Amino acid sequence: MGDRTVLVLGGGIGGVATASLLKEKLGDRVRVKLVERKKHFQFPPSFPWLMLGLRTAAAVQRDMNTLKAKGIEVVHGEVTSIDTSRKSVRTTKGDLAYDDLVVALGAEYAPETVPGFAEHAHHVYDLDSALRFKQAIEAFPGGTIAVGVSTAGGVPPAFGRLDRAPSLRARLGLCAARRPAGSQRPPHRHRPGRHPPPARPPAAAEGGHPAGRPARHAGHPAA
Repeated sequence: MGDRTVLVLGGGIGGVATASLLKEKLGDRVRVKLVERKKHFQFPPSFPWLMLGLRTAAAVQRDMNTLKAKGIEVVHGEVTSIDTSRKSVRTTKGDLAYDDLVVALGAEYAPETVPGFAEHAHHVYDLDSALRFKQAIEAFPGGTIAVGVSTAGGVPPAFGRLDRAPSLRARLGLCAARRPAGSQRPPHRHRPGRHPPPARPPAAAEGGHPAGRPARHAGHPAA
């Protein structure tokens, strides 16, 4: 076992990726311990697909103990305090000493602090909330949905994949009308205030070269 102990706090994407990379690069030269209160690693980028019925709960999580196969020690506990002077972390499973510390505890969401959110809104930032959102969609009778996006992740990819869940898309009233077979798209119309559409390339002149452009001699390199 290595002479140095790296303690990773948090078993989310950041913590698991860091612990795995450290063990992969340093091998037995370092002892890697990871502290996580949950028994399973959960993959939040897949929560929107879970909400839409495109994934199951089992498909978006893995047992944290699988990390042991990589040589990573897993402590199932909750961090209560950090003492940097003693290089020690207090957890619900006891005190853990370290040489190097990685803090990847993530964020604690508090939707209850937004008036009316808990009663009337949903989010997909944790597994249980994504499952409740899925149930709400399946029971949705129709009507108006307001989508609020405060970050670049989460909601937009979910609604971008509604084409993969036609039954849910229909419930949400987001079915796009299909063009009849053999029909063509309507011609482009220039709207006032917008840049005009780019001009079409000139028609080909005799010899296959665009009008107004001289033919290159054989062997002439491309410009």
